[in-house]
Amino acid sequence: MTHIVVSQLQQLRANTHLGDLLDILVISVIFYYVLFWFRRRASRSLIIILSIIASLYALTQMLNMYLTSLLFHAGLAATLVVLVIIFQSDIRRAFELMEGWRFWGGARSGTLRDPTLVDTLVSTVADFAQNRVGALIVLQGREALDRHVRGGTSVNGEPSYPLLYSIFDHNSPGHDGAVLIDQGKINRLGVLLPLSNNLRAVSGRGTRHTAALGLSEQSDAMALVVSEERGTISIAHQGKLRQVDSLAVLKRRIEGFYSSSSATEKTPLGRRWIREHIGLKALSVTLACLLWLLFAYRVETVYRTFEVPIEYRNLSSRLIIAEGLPTRATLTISGPERDFTLNTTIPPVSIDMSTVKEGDNEIPVTAEHVTIPSGLELIRVEPGLLQFEASLRATVRLPVKVTRSGEVPEGFQVTDIKVRPESVTVKLDSSAWGKVTSIPTEPLLLEDLEKDAVRTLRLELPNGAVLEDSTRSTVRVRASVEITKEKSSQKQPASP
Repeated sequence: MTHIVVSQLQQLRANTHLGDLLDILVISVIFYYVLFWFRRRASRSLIIILSIIASLYALTQMLNMYLTSLLFHAGLAATLVVLVIIFQSDIRRAFELMEGWRFWGGARSGTLRDPTLVDTLVSTVADFAQNRVGALIVLQGREALDRHVRGGTSVNGEPSYPLLYSIFDHNSPGHDGAVLIDQGKINRLGVLLPLSNNLRAVSGRGTRHTAALGLSEQSDAMALVVSEERGTISIAHQGKLRQVDSLAVLKRRIEGFYSSSSATEKTPLGRRWIREHIGLKALSVTLACLLWLLFAYRVETVYRTFEVPIEYRNLSSRLIIAEGLPTRATLTISGPERDFTLNTTIPPVSIDMSTVKEGDNEIPVTAEHVTIPSGLELIRVEPGLLQFEASLRATVRLPVKVTRSGEVPEGFQVTDIKVRPESVTVKLDSSAWGKVTSIPTEPLLLEDLEKDAVRTLRLELPNGAVLEDSTRSTVRVRASVEITKEKSSQKQPASP
């Protein structure tokens, strides 16, 4: 048993590469943030439903359940769109959090700058609770709140009991709104907050508690709420609303909020990310490893055949290939199935012709001519050997000769034939030297000529001749036609 386990571990190590480790790392990070969101925001029923769907999908892949697999593939795109629509606020918040990250630390909004602020808040809130003065005080954290709050009047004042009491006095126009404290100062008063949809958590409480919970669900801010009817003090933070039983607990919670923000800002992001939520991170890595073992880890070897183009490069300009070379090759490649999934395109076979000489040549097609993606192995190439003849060639300019076909209709004669261009540049190999003195055109049909005409004719290249510019393979021929004297006399009317 031990021998089998050791053998499996050795095989796993041999078939695991750097890309696999990075793959697991990326999936682990995604799992971590999804699980973190579920722990804070999602309902238990939603977690159960998604777990059932994920289990069904895994079972579909393992047992090759064809119809169920088709259903998953057909609904995947629509499901992603629906999830984006449903959780768009959470996605937007995630991007806002990333905007606020600082990799090297530094003070931010949530940092406590005035040590006396906590005592001021505790004593003020305690007095409000004793005198049944309703109040809602928001302590801004690291996240910006502009997207979540509306209205309000800018103050930029130092928090104090007289100022806060004058704001939340029943006769004050801003007493129904919230006070926003940012960087140790009262930023705005009379602010409207988003309301929570968690009716169970705010059961029996008023609008202030609902607004405080709503803001804590959408940001990292902490809200202090004083109930006007009950004279109780509650704290809304991280999506939870709890009543405070003593002033000592209240002070400890406020100090903990500010110290957490301060420590977070002073600690670099990388170190902070490693220290926080160790258990959740371990679970994310475990799930990513299991997912990789189930779907990505494939050690069996498969063989596949690809047909790819052949490209020829670096052929000397003095040489010409007498017969056509193959333009495509068939490759047989082996490797793990997952590597084929990641590499569906094989580059062309590249043949270096710099060593080709005049006469017969042979070039073996080997693995060095083929670029195989990492993890795959070339088994066979067809053709495995290129055999061809190369001849020396010279570049010359030869006149174009118009080939005539047939006879001009009776009563007409061709007086002149002009061709443009009159000559073309061709490359002749050794077999054509001294033999090819002009380049003929395809036949010009004389039987169609009863008047001046312009024709476009294709060049008929002799064996051993190649156009230097292959795009100019036609010429324009102008034929001048006249009526003969006999034809002209026949057309003249008789004398009266």
